[in-house]
Amino acid sequence: MNGASAGKKILSMLGQPDPVWGGEIPDNAGLQLDNVTFSYDGGREVLKSVCMDFPQRGMTAIVGESGCGKSTVVGLLTGALRPASGTVSAGGKELGSLSREAYYSKLAVVSCNTYIFNTTVRGNFRLAKKDVTDEEMMTALEKVNLADFIRENGGFDREITEDAANISGGQKQRLALAVNLVADKDIYIFDEATSNIDIESEAVIMQNIKSLSASKNVIVISHRLENIVPADLIYYMENGVVRSHGTHGELMKLPGGYSTLYTAQKELENGYTEVE
Repeated sequence: MNGASAGKKILSMLGQPDPVWGGEIPDNAGLQLDNVTFSYDGGREVLKSVCMDFPQRGMTAIVGESGCGKSTVVGLLTGALRPASGTVSAGGKELGSLSREAYYSKLAVVSCNTYIFNTTVRGNFRLAKKDVTDEEMMTALEKVNLADFIRENGGFDREITEDAANISGGQKQRLALAVNLVADKDIYIFDEATSNIDIESEAVIMQNIKSLSASKNVIVISHRLENIVPADLIYYMENGVVRSHGTHGELMKLPGGYSTLYTAQKELENGYTEVE
């Protein structure tokens, strides 16, 4: 899903007005939230003086319990929402001053319900990159552990039916990931992008997302903390506030918050493994 599609979808879901844009061009792919506060319709503040930095190269993660403000941060980064106070900037320029087209040409957002079009596998790839080659498509499919399935089930000319009803939810997510990888954007936001994917495929995908961050601004939102352990920087949120930030190792040394949530998840996952 490109930035424009993601922004429109968030606006539709939240019932927010279409924000005003400008005409400037971002100088680079770095993003920043500086002392940002946000509330819906002037009600309760769902973000409170939030500061975050997303460098133009590297993997940054945003984690926390449901309702902590992660989705609102994504809305601000895509330009679908505007802060009540503070600034959201891209390439050193306030987001609202940028050309929407210029910004969205740099941005890809992949979520758990990214839309797949009713066309062939090749057709979906060509919507992301008109001159995509067979080699590029296969490489992208291998990175999401979907290459064998496509080879054995019609290849690139396999028809994807309306709402991708003829493939599983996990396969749909993996195809959406592959399509966005060939788009070659400067900024990638992965918002629960592997939530319906089997653990084996998820591990392969997260390794490739980490590799992508060597040359791209990669932002990962995930409820499963094991996925973001390799992140260069992790923001842990509670009730609309950044409670702590650092690497996984640094956060695990702090009492409560991130370390408590991570430990609880690991114990739960280990329990499932023992039962199996």
